[in-house]
Amino acid sequence: MNTHKNARLTVHSRQVLVRRVIEHGLRPIDVAQAMAVSPRTVYKWLDRYRREGGAGLSDRSCRPHRCPHQISTAQRARIIRLRRQRLM
Repeated sequence: MNTHKNARLTVHSRQVLVRRVIEHGLRPIDVAQAMAVSPRTVYKWLDRYRREGGAGLSDRSCRPHRCPHQISTAQRARIIRLRRQRLM
């Protein structure tokens, strides 16, 4: 996954952020100010690191995991069949 050009934190800078808090013992608020991000962002990356390790610091897709309004497979097939009949 590509990081967009205006991203404040890359994977490397997220590792630096986590190291500053965990290894160096700095306060998350101080780290946030030093890296020009919000304290909430620091806590988010710390939480992901604690839950998933280094893999939690990588980029993720923004695509939803599920869609509650998704139509059933049968309805989808029926719509496709009707559309094809109309084209003929």
